[in-house]
Amino acid sequence: MSSNRPITHSLLNRLRSFVYSLSRFTASAVRAIRDAVAVEPGEPTYRLTQARMLRATGDQGGARWQLDELRYRDIGGANWADIAQLATRLSSMPPPTPSLTTSH
Repeated sequence: MSSNRPITHSLLNRLRSFVYSLSRFTASAVRAIRDAVAVEPGEPTYRLTQARMLRATGDQGGARWQLDELRYRDIGGANWADIAQLATRLSSMPPPTPSLTTSH
């Protein structure tokens, strides 16, 4: 049964702290996989993971770039199914919204 108690300042602070810790974790994970790709650029698992993470964080351009690199490096088609699945997911994403701070 849910209660209709108001959200307290303490609860809001705990929620903010939790969200901040998640964003820090995500940023750390993105940095770690980026570093792994830099060290082992030919390792498709690292690139697939990075592309998936970039997609999940909304960086379509970065994810598409990694996808292109995967296609280029997938000699023999060993990762074809994963690449195709990622391409499908990327194509189903809505286009990025223009930035309001972009100068023309």
